This record gives sequence, C-alpha cells and structure tokens, in this order.
Amino acid sequence: MQDSALTLGVYAVDTIALGRKWNLTGGVRFDRFDDTYDQLIAPVSHFNRIDEKPTWRGAVTYKPIEMATLYFDAGTSFNPSAESLSLSAGSANIPPETNRTYEFGTKWNFNRGRLAVNSSWFRTTKENARESDPTNSLLYVLAGTQRVSGTEVDVRGRVTSRWDVLASYAYLDSKVVGSQFYPLAIGYPLANVPAHTFNFWSNYRAPRHFDLGFGTNYVSSRSASSTVPLDPTTGLIKAVPGYWVFNAMASHPITEHLSVQVNAYNLANRYYYDELHPGHIVLGPGRSALVGFNFKF
Repeated sequence: MQDSALTLGVYAVDTIALGRKWNLTGGVRFDRFDDTYDQLIAPVSHFNRIDEKPTWRGAVTYKPIEMATLYFDAGTSFNPSAESLSLSAGSANIPPETNRTYEFGTKWNFNRGRLAVNSSWFRTTKENARESDPTNSLLYVLAGTQRVSGTEVDVRGRVTSRWDVLASYAYLDSKVVGSQFYPLAIGYPLANVPAHTFNFWSNYRAPRHFDLGFGTNYVSSRSASSTVPLDPTTGLIKAVPGYWVFNAMASHPITEHLSVQVNAYNLANRYYYDELHPGHIVLGPGRSALVGFNFKF
C-alpha cells in the first residue's frame, strides 16, 4: 500500500484599525489537496482525488477599555475525503465536507497582566457530513448535518514571582442535526466529542534553578458512534467512560546552553481510551517517563 498527498495553500489577510477601539480583520485562502492511493498487491487498486476550494475568515474586535477586548469571528473551512490519507473506492469521488464557524469572545487582563481571563462561545456546523450507506460500504454521500456548540474559559495567573498556574474548562454540546442514512441518530451526540474537558497546570521555579510542574487533564464520557449511537441490546448510548490523567515535569540547567528535563505521564497509571474509531480503539499510554536535553544557542 502506498499513499501520498501534496498540499498547497495561499492566503491573504489584513487588519484595518478604525480609530483607537475598533479593528476589522478579513482574509481569504485557497487550498489544493492532491492525494494518490495505490495498492500494489491483489486486489490491485489506484485512486486519485484533487480538491481545490476557497475559504474565508472575518473578525471584528472592540476594545472598550485598556484591559478588556471583545471580538466576533466567523469563517469557513473544509475536510477533503482523503484528509486522513485513507482514500478508497467509496470516498474517491466525494467532494469535501464544508464547515462554518462563529465565535464570540472576550479577553481581560488584570493587575498589569498577572491575571488573564479569556472566555468564548462558539458554534461549528458541518453542513454536508460524509455518510456511508449501511447496506453498501462503498457508497458514500454528503447528506448529514452535524453541529457543535460550546463555551470555553481559561485563566492564567502569576500567584507569586516564582509560581504560575493555568486552568481551562470547555463545554461542548455536539449533536447530529440531520442524516439521510441514519435518521435515528438525529439529536444524539457526535462520536469522540466529550461534553466536558478540564486542564490544569502549575509551574514553580524553585531555588537552585529547578523548574517543577504538575498538572491534570480531565475528559468526560464520549459516544462511540455518530451514526448508530445506541447499543441494540441494552438501548443505551454506546460510550466510553471519562478519565483523569496526572502529569509532572522537572527541569534543571546543566550549563548556560544545556538543560535536562524529565516529563512523567499518567502518574496514577490509569487505564483509559484515548481515541475511538469505527473499527478499533486506541488506548492511552500507561505510566511513563521521558528524559530529554534542551540545547540553546
């Protein structure tokens, strides 16, 4: 099997200041995605697809006072059929999926930047989601509509001159809005999209030039399928449980240009599912450590 892709993108973006408090930003982009798939052993097959599509982005920013910023952003994007280098007989003739995104947010800086609080509300709609015919796996159509609405808050703070913290929380409301082949999935959450995620990281610059860090990530339960969300036996939503993962870090300079760093992952050695796919799952790594050296000129 051999799969190769060649991408090309050109874009132009500009920001115009309207007085001291308003900024307008606009941009356009053109992408070309060329993918070729060859299977050299029986059954021999060859597929090629070229997708060319423009997208745009626009934003309005308002700064009512020095420490606060409000903004509204909108734009489009697309997902070619071979985006994951998995071109097949069923997807080789399918145009790209198209997405439209809107976001409204605000940013605040307090105490001369020692505390920063950002929050946003957003909505992304996939207007023609790719669906496979349940009776013919080689037949794909762009007939579904999927939507994710959510809000996010992140806080960055300097507790002392040596101690920094970062915390963020996101809520995602995902659902199937429309479907040609799977109408019973309408209203159910999308696969692999957790409703709640939380991240925390604390970094402390200890004496003798030691840097110490500790943090955690939380991912709530996720659905396993966007098209057939319910288990046929129990009638419950097919999902994997949520999980917490705890990580740590320590670094120390050896010379002026060289430092050593140790990263420790999944300290509690939790068993969890990292990725969900239609035919398989990917487990998260167990307890592990990585030692590296950083060199700077």
